[in-house]
Amino acid sequence: MQLLPRKVYRWGLRLSAWSRRNDTLIWLLAGAYRGRTPLPAVVIIAMPKSGSIYMKQAVQRVLRVSRVRFGGYGFTEPVVRPNAIPRMKFGFCVAKEYLPASDHVVASLRLAVPAVAVHVRDPRRALISWIGHLQDRLDAGQSAEAWSFAECVLPDHYERGSFAQRLEWHVEHVLPRLVAWIEGWVRVHDDPNQELKVVFSTFEELERDPVACIRGMLERLEIPPQSMHFQRLPKLNPDLHNVRGDPAIDRKSFYTPELWERATAIVPAELRARFGWS
Repeated sequence: MQLLPRKVYRWGLRLSAWSRRNDTLIWLLAGAYRGRTPLPAVVIIAMPKSGSIYMKQAVQRVLRVSRVRFGGYGFTEPVVRPNAIPRMKFGFCVAKEYLPASDHVVASLRLAVPAVAVHVRDPRRALISWIGHLQDRLDAGQSAEAWSFAECVLPDHYERGSFAQRLEWHVEHVLPRLVAWIEGWVRVHDDPNQELKVVFSTFEELERDPVACIRGMLERLEIPPQSMHFQRLPKLNPDLHNVRGDPAIDRKSFYTPELWERATAIVPAELRARFGWS
């Protein structure tokens, strides 16, 4: 296989370094978007395994904007990248990250955008997709990536266990962290003194009606209606976007009645009532 010419490689490095100069990049973007209605960045703070890939792709197509990254890996410890804030302040982009509601993350987001959308899913159901994602990484020999996603080193017996045993381990060790993540953003939403506006959307709404879910989210973020183009909405792909059918299938096919009861006890009743998780 022939390698790239050295000259092309050097120009690639120069282009990469140039693109990191936010003032130059924003100047270029200002020309590209001149004449369009001002459009704030759409920031989706997603719970892992909630269909967030589809949400990001759909918003990008509906608004005809670019995608940016502004956070790190994981879901309880990432931070906002400071060099991404100027790009987000300019707008005309969508970003999806798994950021926690820590004080420094919320403060950084306030510097970039007036509002964020927090996309959640019944964490008991999310565990099923979570386990499948981890197993894909482990089967591919990517243990480090699996540990980074889980934010822990999986026990030695994990890979030897059955799906039921893995699910039980996740109910005990991962489900409480998912619940705490959701509760953190609920507290930010409910804080009357919080300057950052938080709007919620759910995976269950996305399952029922993708257009209504995304339109409602964008409207609550005060995106101008004339900027939305729903004829460009991508199709839901069950394999790619973790979209299933009847939620009862997840419960009956994977949980024993006893384990479902244990998992339900971990998710507070007020949280289940708030998001319609039976």
